[in-house]
Amino acid sequence: MKKIILFLVLISIGSKLLSQGNYDIQLHKDLAIVLTEDNNENIKIVNNVLSDTLSRNCTILSLHGNFTTLPANIYALSSIDEMMINSSKPVIFDSGFSGFKKLNNLEIYSEVVSIDRNIRLDSLEYLLLHYTSFRSIPKAIFTWKNLLYMEIGPGLYSVIPKEISNLAKLEILVLADNKIQSVPDELYSLDKLKVLNLESTRLITLSPKVCEMKSLEEIYLDGNKRLVLSKKIKECLSEKIRTLY
Repeated sequence: MKKIILFLVLISIGSKLLSQGNYDIQLHKDLAIVLTEDNNENIKIVNNVLSDTLSRNCTILSLHGNFTTLPANIYALSSIDEMMINSSKPVIFDSGFSGFKKLNNLEIYSEVVSIDRNIRLDSLEYLLLHYTSFRSIPKAIFTWKNLLYMEIGPGLYSVIPKEISNLAKLEILVLADNKIQSVPDELYSLDKLKVLNLESTRLITLSPKVCEMKSLEEIYLDGNKRLVLSKKIKECLSEKIRTLY
């Protein structure tokens, strides 16, 4: 027996229930939800349903299921500004993802294998990446220069690239539960950063430059068993060190 796929789309024409083979398609306004257990079937249903009307009106997309890549026709939803992805399989993001030019909020609750370096998301301000298996943070992320919030982890990466300085608008940075051993000087140049979470890493020390981060209000350092802070750093961070527990 085929597993049922639910493709739920909210559009301005109101609510409408369509039936196509073994699929039920609910049409409403502003929201698209794809629930699938098989990527090939997912591609079929998207090919059958997408239209110019949906492409123009759909602004929120939630993908749940068992897939490794996004079906190509999903990229036709060019008005998407919020997206959540949750797959039981490791996910690969190809260059087609650049089609989401209005994407403002991206949350991924799946293991991420790779992100194509050519992906450009100029409108993105909020990025949440969980369960990453890459050993270095993908270069593409550091071209998303309008990010205000970035959270990546837990992960296997051990280095914060110098390109972190490209994200000059960052206000909240969460890089917890990974193998980071040091912080590059470029991170300390993030003048607008208010919150820095480096909990449960392999950090050994921090540079005194952390005291020069004028906008920094909170820093989280719990779970760093090897971390040793100088007296000067302890003093300058005394009112900023926080704990989540």
